[in-house]
Parts: sequence; C-alpha cells; structure tokens
Amino acid sequence: GNVLGDQNWRVTVSLLALPAVVQALALSVYMQESPAWLAKHGFVERSVSSAAALGLEKEMEQRKEEEASDLNSDEDVEGMQVMRVGSWRGALLLSLGCGLGHAATATNTVLYHSRNILMRA
Repeated sequence: GNVLGDQNWRVTVSLLALPAVVQALALSVYMQESPAWLAKHGFVERSVSSAAALGLEKEMEQRKEEEASDLNSDEDVEGMQVMRVGSWRGALLLSLGCGLGHAATATNTVLYHSRNILMRA
C-alpha cells in the first residue's frame, strides 16, 4: 500500500531530491556567466552581452568607475565598510537573506523528520 516510507526509501529520497535536480538543470540552461569574471579573463564582448542580458549595464559602468577610484586609493575595504561599497551590498544582502530564509523555513528539520512524518500520514 504505502508508496513512501521505510520499504520504499529510494522513492522518498528521490522525491526530496527532485527540486534540487530541477533547479540545477534550470541554472545550467538559463544562468548567465558573471560579466565581471568574463571581463577579468579577457572575454570583453561576452562580458558586455552577459551584462546586457542581466540588465547590469549601469552597474558595470559604476564598477569601472569604482575600480578606477580604488586604484588611486591605498585603503583596503574592511569589516562593515563592505556595506558602503555599492557593488557588494546587493550580493551580501542576498546571501544573508538566503541564509535567514533557509534557517526560518527549517528545511533540514523537515528532511530529518520526514520518515516519522510519512509514517504518520
């Protein structure tokens, strides 16, 4: 009778892994390469087209200006000064938000207790 549970643990694990597989496939197909990485490694034309596809033309111009001003400055960015650097602020806030979201949804707890949850369902 029961499709999920101890006897069919492979089905249970496969169902739990399915969202990660879908996400990995979608990212491999639709994710643009980093314009900064492309430019740094000499792929300038691909960098410009990747920035355009991501809607980052304005940010790329700002980054060029910041890098030019950083070359003239001997100061290192430390601690909370990172929040003042505009090109890093969005990525930092996104990563903090993802971490907080993961902690708030308790995804690992559901996975850990899925056997008991499925047995009681």
